[in-house]
Amino acid sequence: MFKALLLIIIGLPAYAGFFDEHAQGYWWYNTSSIENNLRKKDPQTGPAAIAGKVLAIKKELKYKKERALLYPTDENVKSFIALQNKIYNQANAFSDTWLYVIATNPDLDPTISFPMSQAGTDVFKDEKLKHETKTLTKLSKTHGLMFFYQQNCPYCHQMAPIIKSFANKYSWTLLPVTFNSEFLTQFPNSKIDSGQASVMGIDRLPALVVIDTQTGKAMAPIYGFLTEDLLVKRLVLLVKGGNKNV
Repeated sequence: MFKALLLIIIGLPAYAGFFDEHAQGYWWYNTSSIENNLRKKDPQTGPAAIAGKVLAIKKELKYKKERALLYPTDENVKSFIALQNKIYNQANAFSDTWLYVIATNPDLDPTISFPMSQAGTDVFKDEKLKHETKTLTKLSKTHGLMFFYQQNCPYCHQMAPIIKSFANKYSWTLLPVTFNSEFLTQFPNSKIDSGQASVMGIDRLPALVVIDTQTGKAMAPIYGFLTEDLLVKRLVLLVKGGNKNV
């Protein structure tokens, strides 16, 4: 039986290549072809290229740190600090983009379902706070806020004084909108929603919407309970995302 099978295999050279190849088919995952396709699109951003760049940066940082420790000359220490600062700046850029993506994609934000408060005064440095204050005061001339709430929403109650404080501090025009005829004490002159929330795609509360008063364009809603420092951060990033001149 074995000889017969062997003769069949030898007699079918057209199929011989099958035994020289890697397993293929439904149950096999050809990762090399995926990587090749990525390389064809952009060789500089393929999986191997990215992994290689990250590894090279790690090796260079390790080398410069160890060299500076063993031979702490001005040049060696300066070289290590320069590379460390470059990596730090890259990490900051990633962090800012992360926060912008979270602000514009509420389904990715875990704090909507599980709100968390933290002391913001320890997070921001004085210079950054001054810059944000200046930016928000400038934006108040061209932007306004709509705050959507419901009287029986506990997070809306917590968010209301924060929104009111923010609007007063940075001179923002604020339009509170309630989903029913019951108003929060902070906003006795609230408007009753007459379809605005549906038009803006608001599907949860509390919700804060930034309006460009010059174009009438509504930006992506900000959902959930936020401390004032985090609200400031998100608003700046949200507007900057739509206007690179801010």
